[in-house]
Amino acid sequence: MNMIERIKQLMEEKGLSPTQFADGVEVPRAVVSHILSGRNKPSLDVILKILSAHRDVSMNWLLLGDGQMYASESSGNGDSITPEKVTTRLPEPDKPDEAQSPHRLPEVGQPIPQQVNKTDSKNIERIVYFYSDKTFEVFTAF
Repeated sequence: MNMIERIKQLMEEKGLSPTQFADGVEVPRAVVSHILSGRNKPSLDVILKILSAHRDVSMNWLLLGDGQMYASESSGNGDSITPEKVTTRLPEPDKPDEAQSPHRLPEVGQPIPQQVNKTDSKNIERIVYFYSDKTFEVFTAF
């Protein structure tokens, strides 16, 4: 069963029409219509909104088809994580003297240095800042 079929199953289980479902997950009705017709695949934003609006639904089930539809029916394998609890942590770099660290990002408005480390030949192509209001800025090195 693919994700579109699982979304349809969720709507049927909850007794929701496509319009009610779209309104409930706060996405445009056309988005749900296009997903259900197979025209578009659900974006990450839509999936997160579904999981946020239907907190009882298992993330593993919705994304992968693994386990049961509802998180409370799972075998306790941790798939009841809500989207707000999902985080990605980058490994902590070794912390040399911060003033000499080649891994420091430039201040906003400052030019992007061309080399990450004087001994590396890696060049920075771009830096992307993601903001909490779901906007972003891209800084490209020339």
